Amino acid sequence: MPRTLKPRVFQDKIRGEKMHTCYTCGRKYTRAEIKFDSGSVEPEEDEVLTGATSEATGVVELVTLVSGSWAGGDAAGFVELSSVTGIDEGDVFEDDEAVGGSVGGADILTIDGYGTEKSYGTMYPLSYLVKYKGKYYCKEHYRAHLDADLLKQGTIDVASLESERGKLP
Repeated sequence: MPRTLKPRVFQDKIRGEKMHTCYTCGRKYTRAEIKFDSGSVEPEEDEVLTGATSEATGVVELVTLVSGSWAGGDAAGFVELSSVTGIDEGDVFEDDEAVGGSVGGADILTIDGYGTEKSYGTMYPLSYLVKYKGKYYCKEHYRAHLDADLLKQGTIDVASLESERGKLP
């Protein structure tokens, strides 16, 4: 059954511990990358691409031309997509599928192989993160947010600050 692309929960294969990102360091997000072997119209940023047979869709974030030219109709390269729908068992779009664009029209690209999911963000084991005000922070950013909140409250009692910091997992 096709699904929509969403960030995944990662697990450290060595420790068996779940991984997550720090809200301040960089949030986790997932994109899809498709490879194309012929293209006649360069997709624009924020253009919606739709597969002719799979009916999968995605919003263009980045286009990388590797060889050929758009004018010559032999452009080849990669497209990174966000907000992807129609993922079937980890595959995005289909091999040799024609792809149309909301701006460029029908059949602007031909997929080479299957698209793949890519995840971004600095991942930390949950044991290294602290949940503070509903968000996960690495220990350093947790301390910074705690210090900032205590500063906003007025005078800081150094003994209580060290006591709060000492409660870190």
